[in-house]
Amino acid sequence: ELFDFLKNLRLEISKNQKVPPYVVFHDSVLMQFAKNKPMTKSDMLKISGVGDKNYEKYGDIFLKSIQHFLSERDGQL
Repeated sequence: ELFDFLKNLRLEISKNQKVPPYVVFHDSVLMQFAKNKPMTKSDMLKISGVGDKNYEKYGDIFLKSIQHFLSERDGQL
């Protein structure tokens, strides 16, 4: 569920920036985001495939999106 949400976010970002989706983050990274649910920059940088460069470009939007997704999901329980 979260993985699909993140794939859609990545697709939207890649279309806007006219780059292939894997340039934003690989599927394996999105799977780790869905599994580990990083909440901070430090959490995200611990995930293999996330470096300073792509964190600076995309990290904040993914962190905020994960937090939003989880709060929306928890609100529906």
